[in-house]
Amino acid sequence: MVHRIQPPKPEIQAPETEKIERLNVLEALRKYADNHVIL
Repeated sequence: MVHRIQPPKPEIQAPETEKIERLNVLEALRKYADNHVIL
């Protein structure tokens, strides 16, 4: 399982603004291959 979390913007301090995306490893590799993700 891969968890991808976008850090919140510096001006926003609320923890609920984080975007969490859960994908299995193969889906994550296919979706983010262009971004050269290191697992």
